[in-house]
Amino acid sequence: MRGHSLWPPQATEISKLIDDTFPLLERSVGVGVKVEKPLAPDLWWAQVDPGQLENALINLAVNARDAMPDGGRIAIKAENFRLKRRTRKQKVNLVPGEYVRISVQDNGSGMAEEVLARAFEPFFTTKAFGDGSGLGLSTVYGFAEQSGGSVSIDTQLGRGTTVNLFLPQAESIKTIVSSALPIETEGEKESILLVEDNADVRAFAATVLDNLNYTVIEAENGDDALVMFEKMPIDLLFSDVLLPGSLNGKALARTILARDPTLPVVLASGNWDLANSGGTSDVPEEAIVLQKPYTATQLSAIIQKLFDEQKSGRVGS
Repeated sequence: MRGHSLWPPQATEISKLIDDTFPLLERSVGVGVKVEKPLAPDLWWAQVDPGQLENALINLAVNARDAMPDGGRIAIKAENFRLKRRTRKQKVNLVPGEYVRISVQDNGSGMAEEVLARAFEPFFTTKAFGDGSGLGLSTVYGFAEQSGGSVSIDTQLGRGTTVNLFLPQAESIKTIVSSALPIETEGEKESILLVEDNADVRAFAATVLDNLNYTVIEAENGDDALVMFEKMPIDLLFSDVLLPGSLNGKALARTILARDPTLPVVLASGNWDLANSGGTSDVPEEAIVLQKPYTATQLSAIIQKLFDEQKSGRVGS
C-alpha cells in the first residue's frame, strides 16, 4: 500500500503551539483534572512537525490523566535547555546542543521500576483490554527521535511522573506558524467519515476529532469509505486527496456529493497531491481544501466552522 511521507519538520513557535493546543488538552483530560501551562519567557522555536507535537502532547496528557483516576493536576512546562557536553550519568540520549524541553508532569500513581524499564516498548501497556491502546509513550519516543531529540521519564511510585521531551532548537524562525481560530465549542457526536491511508496521520486526525466529541468512522481508502457511507449516517466527509484503490479523495467526494449534495466535505492535500491527481479542476466546488501539514487547531477550526454554517443554513452560500 502506498503511503504519504511524514510531514517535514519546520521552525515552530512552541509557546504559541502550546497556547493554541491548550483548550484541546483540557477537553482531552476532562473534569477533575486541572491543567496548567507554566512556560518560560523568551522560549526558543523548535525544529519539529507541529502536528506530531500536538499529538504527542495529547497522548502524554491522556496518559497522565489515566494515572490519576481520582483527579489531580497536570503541568505542561516548557523551557530552553542547553547541553554543553555528554556525561556518563546523563539519563537522556542527546548530543550536545540547544533544545526546547517540554515536560508533562502529573501527581498520579507513578511507575514501578519494571514498568519504567519497558515504558517505550511498542505495544507494552499496563492498561486492561478496552481501556486504550497504551501506545502513547512508544509513539512519543519515535516522534522525538525522528525529530533529532529525545525523551526521558522521571517517576516515583505514589508521587507522580514527568515525561520530558527534548526538541532541537530551530536554526531560524523564517517559517511562521499559521494562525488558527481558537477552539470555542465542541461537537455533538456528529459522525465524521475520516479517509486517510497513512496510519500515523489518520491516528492524529482521529484523536483530535474524538477529543472534540465527534464520532469518527475511519477508512484507509475510497472504496471502503464509500461502502461505509452507504451503510451508516455520515454528517461530514474528511478525506485525503491521494488514496489507493479506484477512488481518490476527489472522486470519492464527487460520488458522495452526487448522493447527498448538502454534506460538508473537507479534502486534505499538499500541493504535490493536487498536482499528481489531476490538479484542482475536478475538486468539487462544495469542498473545502485543507492544506497539509495541518495542526490540531486548524483541523478543529475548519470542522467547527462547517458544522456551524450547516446549522445556520449557510453551507454552500
